[in-house]
Amino acid sequence: MKITAGLGSVDDYPMYVEAGADECFCGYVPFAWAEKYGVLNPLNRREVRAYNVQIGSYEELKILGNMRKYYQVPVAITFNSLSYTPEQYPVVGEIIGQCHQAGFDTIIVADPALLLYIRSQKIPCRIHLSGEFGEINSQMADFLEEMEICRVIFHRKNTVEDMKSCISNLKKNIEYEAFVLNELCHFSGGFCNSLHCDELGHLCRVPYRVGKLNKKCKGVLELSNQKADEVENEDLDVENYRTGAGGCGLCALYDLQKAGITYLKIVGRGNYTEFMQQDIIRLKKALMILETAETKREFRDRMKQELFPDGCSQNCYY
Repeated sequence: MKITAGLGSVDDYPMYVEAGADECFCGYVPFAWAEKYGVLNPLNRREVRAYNVQIGSYEELKILGNMRKYYQVPVAITFNSLSYTPEQYPVVGEIIGQCHQAGFDTIIVADPALLLYIRSQKIPCRIHLSGEFGEINSQMADFLEEMEICRVIFHRKNTVEDMKSCISNLKKNIEYEAFVLNELCHFSGGFCNSLHCDELGHLCRVPYRVGKLNKKCKGVLELSNQKADEVENEDLDVENYRTGAGGCGLCALYDLQKAGITYLKIVGRGNYTEFMQQDIIRLKKALMILETAETKREFRDRMKQELFPDGCSQNCYY
């Protein structure tokens, strides 16, 4: 299995490659799009400019394209919006053309209508089906065949058994990608209407606790707010960063490999670069342990002993 990591800026790319990433992905939102459509009509659901989340200009995109030629590590460009207005599809097509001119031939798409538009307009590109697409099942085989999808990214709510079942029924020459680190969320991306922008707090960051609503809800809210403050303070403590604190799937690597997963996704757009480097290095180490482990139990014991001697986050994806 290979590692794909999310870029927050052009500067992240060489650092992630040197840390061991086999592939990267990033967003690209030209200023003209942001100026015309604002945050209510997102291009890739990351309409953030206050900190590094994506590429914000064509010149930056060209710089990243030149870096890609030097390092020879692929980069996919995300178009993760769940839908676009009719007038936007030609604009998105032009932006995909800009990406192609800058040296990028692979895009990540969530909107089925955009898939149809790209193929009907014969826009040259390789397509990864985004984890924001929604439900993935074996009945999609004909659709994937028609759209010439080269990779399926399973969303956060898919179990390993779900993935295994789909992979056994879908095309054999498709790559398969699963979330493995960061941004574990109780919401499913394909059904989330939250805005990720500078002007509003992200819905997934609002303090909450899953459970029954009762008379103690006020105390639960206070406890949730306290917990949120602790997480925020922990995020600022670079020295004591713990891989997987925001979502971890390392224990499932043995099962994911058996299921047929070929790529492992580290979510990282907007994350601290130093945190992402540690994530990549530790995931790489976990994969090395996986190569030599004979059983699932041996892999988990060795992985936890070497990567989490003081205990893991217990914030499990799978």
